[in-house]
Amino acid sequence: MQIKRLPLLIVFWLQFGLSFGQTMHKEKINTSGAEAYFKIASTLEKAGGENIVSWQLLFQTPPYQMMIAGNALDTAVFKTDMLRVFSFASDEATTLYTSKGNYHRGYKDNQKQLENYIRLLHDSNVVDSLKSLLYPFLPLRLRREELLPTLFYLNYGSGEATGFGGVVISDLLHSYTIDEYKFGLLAAHEAFHAIVSIAF
Repeated sequence: MQIKRLPLLIVFWLQFGLSFGQTMHKEKINTSGAEAYFKIASTLEKAGGENIVSWQLLFQTPPYQMMIAGNALDTAVFKTDMLRVFSFASDEATTLYTSKGNYHRGYKDNQKQLENYIRLLHDSNVVDSLKSLLYPFLPLRLRREELLPTLFYLNYGSGEATGFGGVVISDLLHSYTIDEYKFGLLAAHEAFHAIVSIAF
């Protein structure tokens, strides 16, 4: 009787284990900042006015909250530069952009590709690619699912990424550019720092 139940238990375990692993992977990828950024951009492109934009939609996402808390983001400058680039009322011929404003321009010019990249991060599961690239460089004791950092994607304001204390914060455009060489490459590099910083 016990032997007949064994295949059912194995099937249940595999189904539960695989779905748990997939859920865990999904929880390790956070594109809320990037998605909110493009919602704001679309609103600005259609209506143009700052008054109708709910900036809190953007600044209350976890990656932007971390950036604000760490004084790595001046929200007033960020809003001004974003308005200049995405507002339909802006005159591109006469508008002077700051260097970060120019970086928003890169997001505008590559918006469709970046939105597709956000879907790819989830659909092709960047965590699996990260593990295949990262694990050969880690000792066995650090090759554990729970040690994998959460990957946050947003407009950082420049081509930057950082990994520390169990998180990776990556500029979406920068990550997209590097991942054209090898999917998950930037995330794996920064994940190494994030994991090692906790281990030591």
